[in-house]
Amino acid sequence: MFEQDKKNIYKYALQVYNKKITYKEASAQIEAEWMTKEEFNENSVKDYISALRHMLNGTRHSRGISTELREFFLEKILDEFGVERLETALAAYMMHIVYYEESHNTHRKIEREIHDKFLKISKNGDNCKTEINP
Repeated sequence: MFEQDKKNIYKYALQVYNKKITYKEASAQIEAEWMTKEEFNENSVKDYISALRHMLNGTRHSRGISTELREFFLEKILDEFGVERLETALAAYMMHIVYYEESHNTHRKIEREIHDKFLKISKNGDNCKTEINP
């Protein structure tokens, strides 16, 4: 997934979260600006938007998104909302990890590593921005 795709997904998912546009409008905008060669999937866009909503609200979500996009969301949440909201997002993320592991009888090592990375960032407070992209 291209960086611009991640930016567009986040931008429009946040607009849906803030009730400025609908899922359908967000999906149309994302599709119009889609950069990757991968086939556009409207259902995936709904998952992306839902994942961001759950992260911002601190609630468990059952549908997965790519670790690359999840990490991007966490970076943006930290940058735009601060450490407290990052911690809310991390709580939701851990609920998702546990749900997925239990329902699929597996261990999500990479997901846990991303979670731990951002948990450490949140504990360092003001130093967090410099640690995201070492």
